[in-house]
Amino acid sequence: MSLRADSLERLLASRAAAAARSQLLPSSPPLSSSLPGSSGDSSAAARSLLRTRSLLAAELLRVSAVSSTIEGDAEVLRGAAEEHRGLREGAGTARGVLRGIEAAARKEGVALWASAGAFYAVLLYVVYQRAWIPFLAPGNY
Repeated sequence: MSLRADSLERLLASRAAAAARSQLLPSSPPLSSSLPGSSGDSSAAARSLLRTRSLLAAELLRVSAVSSTIEGDAEVLRGAAEEHRGLREGAGTARGVLRGIEAAARKEGVALWASAGAFYAVLLYVVYQRAWIPFLAPGNY
């Protein structure tokens, strides 16, 4: 999956989670101090509790978004790790093949130099047998 599709998927998941949370935490009408029998302290406490509730709901949304982002990033990292394992195995196989090719090249180099040496030895032998070279002639020792 592409990064853009992952981001879109995370956004949709966080919106769905936010909608579910808003159903679980419905907003209530603000309390007023004009209710009969309520004092200023109780309405301040109620407002404080409402602020705390809204802050906790916002923090819950933020933590949920972070959690879904972390889960998405974990999936991306798992995919990268799997790809890396595959590349590491392929690199090991390639190293083995390369060592085999280098060994074959060394064998061919030895065979080439050995055949060149044999060719020149035979060439010298033929020249010695066919050509009359006074200082190599028999009996001139």
